[in-house]
Amino acid sequence: MTFLIGALLLVAVMWLIHGTKVGLQMQAVGQDLEASLLQGINIYRISALACVIACGLAAVAGSLLGAYMGLGPFMGDFVFQKALVLVVLGGIGSIGGIFVAGLVVGGIDAIVPLFISGSAASALGIGIVIVVLLLRPKGFFGREMGF
Repeated sequence: MTFLIGALLLVAVMWLIHGTKVGLQMQAVGQDLEASLLQGINIYRISALACVIACGLAAVAGSLLGAYMGLGPFMGDFVFQKALVLVVLGGIGSIGGIFVAGLVVGGIDAIVPLFISGSAASALGIGIVIVVLLLRPKGFFGREMGF
């Protein structure tokens, strides 16, 4: 059930970002704030809407994680570490890259503990992130960000 809810939310967010006028405005604000303002985009409304969406997704993720792991003050630490690894591997700004990185990291987390200890598998994941950052600093599918 958790996977289904997550998949539906992923499809909805992808549609929102790539298929609606508001999503295009969000992308524009994220890429160049001044140019968005000059194009007539209300950057404050778009920024507030992005925060509302992010908070809503975080609330859903927290409730799903709480049902899976039990509630506690440090229940998200492990998930935060995995999310950071996925974003670095996939490339910042690439949802598809994060999906591919999730498959890679999930495969490593499922197979490596069969041969070595679980903490060594986590260390291997961090090692892969270090190697990817050395070889390809933007991640698998990352693109140059204009700041």
